[in-house]
Amino acid sequence: MSPVIVNYYLDLSDIYFKFGELELIKSDFKTALDFFNQAVKLKKAYDTKYSRAIAEIYFMMASACDADVNHALVFYYKTYLILMYHLKEKMNQVCDINIEFDTLNQESIFLDKDFIKVDIKDNDKIKDLKETINDVVIKVCK
Repeated sequence: MSPVIVNYYLDLSDIYFKFGELELIKSDFKTALDFFNQAVKLKKAYDTKYSRAIAEIYFMMASACDADVNHALVFYYKTYLILMYHLKEKMNQVCDINIEFDTLNQESIFLDKDFIKVDIKDNDKIKDLKETINDVVIKVCK
């Protein structure tokens, strides 16, 4: 496919992402999720397999889940897997250490249906997961 066409679809994905952010600001979570879903479909189709942009969309999708803890955890977990992939790649380059990445986890990032079912009574687990992801992001971005 022509690079011009690919860039068009990636730009369109960015536009959907921005619309999702705007809907999230307005607290219209369902519409935000719809826009984020469109954005992630295009990114998965036309961007690199472990794009950080995909992780960012998943993170925002989790934020748009409002009170739906199960879906939020799914999106946080997908974000975590992509960021861990990048962290391991960076460690392999910088430290000259060969760290393997679990193939099952690699593929689970790209499942369109939920692959985790969790029953959580409070948001402490989500807060812990957010903190872990934020720590990983800080380490990867250094």
